[in-house]
Amino acid sequence: MKKGIWILLVLLFIVTVLKGQSVKENISGQVSYVSTQNIYVKFKSTAGINAGDTLFSQAAGILVPKLIVKSLSSTSCVCSAISPGGFSVSDLLIARAVPSIKKEEKETDKDVVKEITLTVPVSDSSIVKGAKAGLTQKIRGSISLNSYTDLSNTVAKNSQRFRYTLSLDAGNISGSKFSFETYMSFKHKNGDWQTVKDNVFNALKIYSLAVRYDLNKTTQISLGRRINPRMSNIGAMDGVQFEK
Repeated sequence: MKKGIWILLVLLFIVTVLKGQSVKENISGQVSYVSTQNIYVKFKSTAGINAGDTLFSQAAGILVPKLIVKSLSSTSCVCSAISPGGFSVSDLLIARAVPSIKKEEKETDKDVVKEITLTVPVSDSSIVKGAKAGLTQKIRGSISLNSYTDLSNTVAKNSQRFRYTLSLDAGNISGSKFSFETYMSFKHKNGDWQTVKDNVFNALKIYSLAVRYDLNKTTQISLGRRINPRMSNIGAMDGVQFEK
């Protein structure tokens, strides 16, 4: 009798633990566009995927981290590569997403939140404070140096090339509505500095250099060179962009 009770308690404990775990499912998507700064991945739906999540490729049944989600729409994710290079259109990627909550559960949660709101009054000052707190400064960037050396045992001369890359994305600077982004590279060949002196843009390539002002949550204006993620197939555009 005691043995049966212990077995029952163990089973109840296991069921409770499994029920409390967050189950994730694999969602497949394909690379739709590759730019110098971002990789765009198309899904049937991005429900359950959040900014900061990792996208994986699958090799021999093992998931290998490849991309970090920067921002997303209902069907597409704008990502940055964990390691540079190696992506092309139609590459298959996998997101580990939390399944959507059932409608009944959503309705239950909604009722609970409503009840708490009625019992705990919220002052006007708290609402204003919450609105201001929504603008959070987020700065991400990187600086890299690459050297490429070609060694030959033929009559061809040995050569060495250098490439410097700067990437910076500063959102809501100091909690304001201003943001700044840039992505540029500088490359030259060892012993061929005269080419750079003749025209600096032979070595300096500016792919993105823009300042953006968010008028509100749905309206923004930007000035400079920028790739609009909603029209990424056009590429970088120079000038003023107004988006609603």
